[in-house]
Amino acid sequence: MHVIHEQIEQKIPPMKWATQFACNLSFIIIGIATVFMPFYLVTTFDHSGFYFILLLAPLGIWLAVSLGKQLPKLIWDNTHLDEAALFQDQIRLVNWKKNAAQPRQETSLSFSDIDYAVVTFYLSKHTGNNQALYPQVIFVQKRHNRLAYHTVRFLDDDGINHWLLTTQEKQIPLYFSATMPVTFTEEEMQFFLQSDQELMPFTLEKSWLVEDAKIVHAWDEFYYSEDDTDFQKETEDGLSPQPKILTKENYEKKQEAMEQSEAAIKNSEKKKRLHQTDFINIGYILATLFILAVLAKLDIINEYSSLYGHILIVTLSFLYFNRLREQLSALYIIRFWIFSGALLFVVGVIVAEIDDTIFEVTMNYLLASLLSLAYLWIPFFITNALAKKDQQHTNEE
Repeated sequence: MHVIHEQIEQKIPPMKWATQFACNLSFIIIGIATVFMPFYLVTTFDHSGFYFILLLAPLGIWLAVSLGKQLPKLIWDNTHLDEAALFQDQIRLVNWKKNAAQPRQETSLSFSDIDYAVVTFYLSKHTGNNQALYPQVIFVQKRHNRLAYHTVRFLDDDGINHWLLTTQEKQIPLYFSATMPVTFTEEEMQFFLQSDQELMPFTLEKSWLVEDAKIVHAWDEFYYSEDDTDFQKETEDGLSPQPKILTKENYEKKQEAMEQSEAAIKNSEKKKRLHQTDFINIGYILATLFILAVLAKLDIINEYSSLYGHILIVTLSFLYFNRLREQLSALYIIRFWIFSGALLFVVGVIVAEIDDTIFEVTMNYLLASLLSLAYLWIPFFITNALAKKDQQHTNEE
């Protein structure tokens, strides 16, 4: 049977996947070391700082277990990819569900069993630094009082052309909606796929790439069509220009869907910035530790003093919180404390048998890091207050 077009879910870019895998594996090792090494160090070396390290053992268990669950999922998601194949008389879909009794689920849909198809947009996860909108086609079957539907996502316009033109040739109606069903429940999805107010019929003439802007513009006019139930907002100058919308309820539903889409993008950007800040902080700690070690070797500073560690922890925490000032959370205090302590602990284990001076500097830096939980709230609240002041100034302008 001749395949017209095949669509395979895109893998995470190799460099990004390798980075995620290496980071997860590294922190699993750190977690395991944090559980077992304190007991070894306490029994082997006579240093008061090691007794504080025992407090990290529960955190090591949590780190190893939580990331230990994520690593198999990361491998699974990148090796079990959804597939879709288009034939002259049917479509075949392969979907993977990890926790199902049969993870590999294959579905064949004859065009004669498809009642209509809906084109919408989705946010691609693996297109680089910035998420982007791409089209998807939802094939719908009517079954008594409910609908069965299957979704095929695309990352190129040439691919969707084959699917839409073939579907159209089979006399299957095509509909379009600019509303993205990002966080719809099953009931909301059922309502959406049957909504005359959401779904606009359209005909693809040649190419989605050429015609998508025209189709979206036509949908705007269709969706915001004039009706007697229109509403107006009251302003200081009287009533605002009357928006062309079908109903107030429909307008609010559309606004909610748009806000959900924007929220998904913002959350992705926040996570990305948080992870970047963690890596920058790791670099700062290693760099400052190297500087302290060199100064101690030159007898410029006292290797047994933790004062320098406290000063650096305060400075680095300010830099850490300031970079996250637009999304600050009190949980970042604990995050900074765990990452800093865990990193210094691992370095301490590595250098224990290599150089006494570097080991003493690292242990005192670690001691300062562990004790910093008592005062990290100070740079956090200062940064938070400055962020709120800047936001207030921006709002006034």
